[in-house]
Amino acid sequence: MESTDFVKLFLAAVTLFVLYKFVYRYAFSRKAKEIEAPKNGPSKANINSFWGYVDNFIGKLRQDDEETVYTNVPLKSALPVIPVFFACDNNYFPYLTVTLKSMLANASKEYSYKIYVITTNLDEKYEAMLSEFETPTVEISTVHLKEDLRKITEKFHLRDYYSMETYYRFFIANLFPQYDKVLYLDCDIAVVGDIAELYNTEIGNNFVAAVPEEVMTEINEFGEYVEKALDVDRYKYFNAGIMVMNLDAFRQENIEDKFIDLLTHFKFRVTQDQDYLNVLCKNRVTLLDLGWNKTAFKNDKFDDTNLKIVHFKIHWKPWHYKNVAYENLFWDYARQTSFYQDLIDMRENYSEESKKRDETAYQRLVQMAIDDTNDAGNYRNVVCCANC
Repeated sequence: MESTDFVKLFLAAVTLFVLYKFVYRYAFSRKAKEIEAPKNGPSKANINSFWGYVDNFIGKLRQDDEETVYTNVPLKSALPVIPVFFACDNNYFPYLTVTLKSMLANASKEYSYKIYVITTNLDEKYEAMLSEFETPTVEISTVHLKEDLRKITEKFHLRDYYSMETYYRFFIANLFPQYDKVLYLDCDIAVVGDIAELYNTEIGNNFVAAVPEEVMTEINEFGEYVEKALDVDRYKYFNAGIMVMNLDAFRQENIEDKFIDLLTHFKFRVTQDQDYLNVLCKNRVTLLDLGWNKTAFKNDKFDDTNLKIVHFKIHWKPWHYKNVAYENLFWDYARQTSFYQDLIDMRENYSEESKKRDETAYQRLVQMAIDDTNDAGNYRNVVCCANC
């Protein structure tokens, strides 16, 4: 081979490799972004090497066009950090402020707390209000998900009070690779226990630690549904609104990809994202005491002295109805927020027509559970029984 041919071949190989690096890094790979820190441009750590230069060049191109992975920005506090995640939209923000007030009032002072609010459409005025909760040991960041996650949102099944944000807990593991373990909390709760105690739950190689869903154990139609449609024991079916999440296990088992695949093939209508989580996490769940996620209705089998978190869900919502169980806890903390009067007005103006609509929606949900239980094409019949 002549030297000129060798040079041409070498240059062609280099060109192809540069193009590969460009396509892979620019079009497909995820670029780390420190969401609390200002953009300082791409890293120049390897600028003295050829590929460092290529990385730096590509980084500049990708700076405003990226699929994001959110990296850790250390808290100012030297205390151990507990990461806490919420998913919220404009409608749920007033309840989130009550949740934050109660959670931080009762959280251990031996830890610092890094709080992430995942959203796609939270108003800037609400984002600004989150700073009111920050202290030297508490930092809050709003995470706006990029278009790369919105591409599949048309597949999300939504009804009644559900919002798109509720599905975003599936993506936390891959968006935040710096964490192996986090807390996920719904916005419609009042926390009277110490979330540090919850976070420190030992879950081994299980995917989550969570509380059995009280609605499924106490209301037979729903219990029948999870057993006969989802193939999950009603006493092991968990509520996904309060979870200790093992992100390392989520990543190792590709739960995000499995969720998208399951979403494509089966439409779980009753509790939607929670149904998907229960199917995917089956037999790898650490079950917690009911006190960590007590639905806001009285249960004679539950000792109120064990109450740690109250969950105001379905139609047990004190901002819509009076005489909801444990409503005093909600209002005690709501009174400390700037939304207190708005929440009072919301309850006072909740019309009889709205209440009838709630009851109709609940009865429709019960019927939906019955129909899906008896559906020959449900998940259990198609997948589980087919493998028997």
